[in-house]
Amino acid sequence: MPGIVEGMMKVYARDCMSKAVVNLQATETETFEQLLEINVYLSANDVVQCAMVNLEWGKMALERFLLQKETSLSDDDVAEIGYFDLGFSIKALDVYCKNLVPTSPSIVKFAHAKKELAKRAFDMLLKKPQYITVLDVRRLRDVNYVWGRQAFEVMFAEKRRKGLRLTAAQSKVIVTMEHTDRKGNPKILHNCTLPVTGIRCVSMIITELAVFEVLPEGNGLLLREIAEGETVESVEAKTGAPFRVAADVGAFRTS
Repeated sequence: MPGIVEGMMKVYARDCMSKAVVNLQATETETFEQLLEINVYLSANDVVQCAMVNLEWGKMALERFLLQKETSLSDDDVAEIGYFDLGFSIKALDVYCKNLVPTSPSIVKFAHAKKELAKRAFDMLLKKPQYITVLDVRRLRDVNYVWGRQAFEVMFAEKRRKGLRLTAAQSKVIVTMEHTDRKGNPKILHNCTLPVTGIRCVSMIITELAVFEVLPEGNGLLLREIAEGETVESVEAKTGAPFRVAADVGAFRTS
């Protein structure tokens, strides 16, 4: 390289490797190696740019990058590399997981880059059930319904193993929910069909159709309010559990 150009590229390489490699031909491996040696800091974007010029350069840059950020690699770094290449990003994920557990926000980022990358991160999270929260379950369900279900089952099993409940009997819990599922089937049922996360801990259920008070000691439901335009019979037809009707049952507007 001419002296001036060489000097400029060394300055580029010292501050931003991606600016330097765009001036190289894919065959100038020796020059690339020299620039890589003087670089003091690589970014995820540098790795991608190097690989776009020459895949082998990208592998070399990735190795240096992961060594530099061995204890500080972020989920953004992994996702940015994931947009370019799955194999590169899996290597980055392995380094990331040496220090951190991939939580649901990270898995969502990975899913935008590569679904396979997100799946691998999700599998790693399942191995650490103590880190899974209810919020994680909700986020994962939005990415993949099956993942959400699996995360819930693993979280629940961990709570049960430790003798814990997801809710406490002493709490006053008010549940707001849709009265039926997408197919019109009742969601308020006489018997639970999902794993029980707490026993007799709900105090009130509020839906778009009705308000139920949950009576203590397992004495069932008491209908307190009905949405305008609904009747006791219409609510009963969409409810999968028996209930009593309060003497002073009221009405509420839904809009």
